[in-house]
Amino acid sequence: MSDYKSRLKDKKICIYRFVEGGQGDLGAEKEEYIKIHNGKLWAYYRQASAKEYYSRLKDDYEEDAIFILNWRNDINPLIDVILYSGSVYEINRVDDYEGYKQDIRVSTKRSQRKDLSLFPGIKIE
Repeated sequence: MSDYKSRLKDKKICIYRFVEGGQGDLGAEKEEYIKIHNGKLWAYYRQASAKEYYSRLKDDYEEDAIFILNWRNDINPLIDVILYSGSVYEINRVDDYEGYKQDIRVSTKRSQRKDLSLFPGIKIE
């Protein structure tokens, strides 16, 4: 954990949650992504190393990027995504460093859906 403490959190990200419910146009059920925090969050960002990438393949998921941000307990890898630098990253796993409530490490994969219109509610600010 100590090697991540020195990392500079100098990138701004947004975390969005997929929600269903309500009535959309023509009476269809509405599906959209909503931001789970105010403003933007500061995070450290780096691409996953080749070793990290290939070690995760055996766990049946790919890891493209890693974000380290201040501790929060409201991230759900099943329905949350990260918007960073115009790209959406799907969350694979969250490591809370054994519950020390200082930082969390979020392992992600860049979404194959490149068009932001496929993520209703997500906006580049």
